[in-house]
Amino acid sequence: MPAYEMEKHAAQDEKFHAYVEELLGMGIPAKDFIHLFPLFTGWVNLARYLFLYEMYKKTQGVLGHICEIGTWKGASFLFLAKLVQIFEPHSLTQVHGFDWFQGMQYDQDKDTPNYEGQYTADQATLERLVRMQGLDKTAYLHSMDVTQELVPFVEAHPSLQFKLVFLDCAAYHVVTKSLEALWPRVTPGGVLIFDHANNSELPQEQQAIRDFLGDAKLRTLDFCRTPTAYVVKE
Repeated sequence: MPAYEMEKHAAQDEKFHAYVEELLGMGIPAKDFIHLFPLFTGWVNLARYLFLYEMYKKTQGVLGHICEIGTWKGASFLFLAKLVQIFEPHSLTQVHGFDWFQGMQYDQDKDTPNYEGQYTADQATLERLVRMQGLDKTAYLHSMDVTQELVPFVEAHPSLQFKLVFLDCAAYHVVTKSLEALWPRVTPGGVLIFDHANNSELPQEQQAIRDFLGDAKLRTLDFCRTPTAYVVKE
């Protein structure tokens, strides 16, 4: 039986992907896709970034940096860095991205293997994009196995404090180790975002939330498919 989340939007997604194929065959100049991107992108993608914007705005005036676990190709990572450039040009806020760039790898005892091997990315390309856009004093990329290296990394940097953490990883041990390392460093009033909470296709993320955060007050924004949930630290 297909996961509810996939089944509900299947017809809409099929129509959108057909639109993308037609769009790519129209001979539109590549620069237009950059300069006029709202003309072409789908509302699902726009909603995702509006969600991140709304979460970022909640943290204005809260002390700390920003962190994403699972950067993939870097879209949300650099989007958050650009929000800092726009709204905090004089601040010391950093955006830290963590990935191991080898794609999804699951624990057979804890995870559903629906995306095994997917979401690989090229670290050098992302680092080059950071430099090309002059974001290298704001956006910091860390290549590591989060399940083994994140806790020691955070312990080695006692000044690190976070106001916004985005977990986009959906593997049980990655989520739990990220929470172990980062939740104590989230400033009260800060926001923790989950990309796949309450998702029947990737139930391990919700299980990790229950196991680590218990009855945390999970909230959502109804206009967005993903991310699906956030917590404001009290």
